[in-house]
Amino acid sequence: MTEKLEHFAGFLPYVQQMMGVECTFGISDREKYIAYLPGKELVLPLKVGDPIKAGSMADKVITGGLQASNLVGKEVFGIPYMGIGIPIKDDNGKVIGSLVGGMPVTVEEDVNLLIARMTDDLKAFQSLIINIVATIQEYAETVNNLCNSAELLKSKMNAVNPIFEVIKDVHLESRVLVLMLLRKKIEDMLPSQKYR
Repeated sequence: MTEKLEHFAGFLPYVQQMMGVECTFGISDREKYIAYLPGKELVLPLKVGDPIKAGSMADKVITGGLQASNLVGKEVFGIPYMGIGIPIKDDNGKVIGSLVGGMPVTVEEDVNLLIARMTDDLKAFQSLIINIVATIQEYAETVNNLCNSAELLKSKMNAVNPIFEVIKDVHLESRVLVLMLLRKKIEDMLPSQKYR
């Protein structure tokens, strides 16, 4: 095992802690697994020294020389899993091994279920917002109608105001006239005294 691969193998428990103990991780050279940590939920039938199987994530990464992630079918290890991996290269850029991980398909299903729930919640929230906006528009229209009615009432009141002024003047004048008539009547009843 090369020094670089040994170095990566030493960090494998930390990678598992960071990514989740339900996941499985392994390190390989170009032919066999040199480190393997089973997960709590995903345990592959694999041990240190086992050769790399065709179709495994380690095989894809070493063969392709590139980072990869995809579903690995149950035909490889008897258990389907979502695999991720990166090639480990020497100082000259030559692939000398791989760092691979796998998460149980149930985690992916849980993530997909969470995404579906969040999508449903967002759709419900969007519908709620649309209803709120429609209600606000209805209230705005009602307020606008009330303002228009108030303006119309104000203009009608302004048109009626001169009539009220005439009635008020007539009322005052009629009071004065009534007082004058009353005075005249009183004077007629009491002819000997004059009131001036």
